[in-house]
Amino acid sequence: MFRGEVMKIITGIMLIFLPSLILGFTKQPGYFCVNDSDKTGGITTVEIATKTGKSFLVRCVPESEYLFDVYITGKGFPESRDTILFDEIEHIDTIFTADLDNDGFEEMYLFTRGFKPGEYAHIFGIASDGDMTFKEINFPAIKPGEINTGGPFEGYNGRDVFIIKNNVLERTFPVHRPGDTYENPGLGYKTLYYTIEKSAEGFFYKRKD
Repeated sequence: MFRGEVMKIITGIMLIFLPSLILGFTKQPGYFCVNDSDKTGGITTVEIATKTGKSFLVRCVPESEYLFDVYITGKGFPESRDTILFDEIEHIDTIFTADLDNDGFEEMYLFTRGFKPGEYAHIFGIASDGDMTFKEINFPAIKPGEINTGGPFEGYNGRDVFIIKNNVLERTFPVHRPGDTYENPGLGYKTLYYTIEKSAEGFFYKRKD
């Protein structure tokens, strides 16, 4: 899964208005990775239910004041007792369930906030495979040619903002010219759009051309 930095001002706005921008989701409010070592030893576990009666257990184990190892296990998936690990990620800000690929089985999405509110944002996804098993939803790696002139990632230098609207994942990032600072991208911002696809290797986000 790709982890990009996020442009501070836009991300802050996105996080403030995220619930109103996301459509077709069931929000799980108040479920955050928090480092409350006095009460829990820093470990937080929550259960996220889907509309088809399955559940995901999200267990957050602090690695530092700001970073967590997040372990995902499932309940009610007869062909999987696996654990998926998201290693050293930021605080989970919001958890949603939704069916972006319209296959009748909900996925779970975790949005994170970074070291400071609004500074970073990442998305992590887990897909139900027919409610028999579950798998991580992966981002394909950016190919070298894609950052060339005319490519979809021309001028790319990280700092992504992720949001989901109308069953589509939107990935917005600043487009830099040589010498531009992060805060002042000379070519503005670009948004790429993704849907979820399934292959023999698992689930992945597919860019819509």
